[in-house]
Amino acid sequence: MVSDDPLMTTFPPECYPMKGACAQYCPDTCFRGINFAIPAAEELRDLKAEVLDIDTGKKLNFFTYWENVTDCDGTLGDGQIANATLNPGCFEVEYDNTIYQRRRYITPIMP
Repeated sequence: MVSDDPLMTTFPPECYPMKGACAQYCPDTCFRGINFAIPAAEELRDLKAEVLDIDTGKKLNFFTYWENVTDCDGTLGDGQIANATLNPGCFEVEYDNTIYQRRRYITPIMP
């Protein structure tokens, strides 16, 4: 079962909509992701990875995102700051998010 989104349904050979859900069932499909870390330079902000199925000609673009460590159960320790955009009771872990040079990631997910 996957999200009913082209990022997840473009490449499987067959997927079926699930009644009453924003999901699809793709039988006999195992999804895998490959994670590319890229520098945080502003000029790379709009970078994308184009994935091409050479057998079908289908292609799809995957965009960059930031890793952001959050804690919702208090197990990550000190260095937390409240973040109103997270779920109530969750915190952004400032120490983990600033101790190293941040990177952007691109993670194509394919069957």
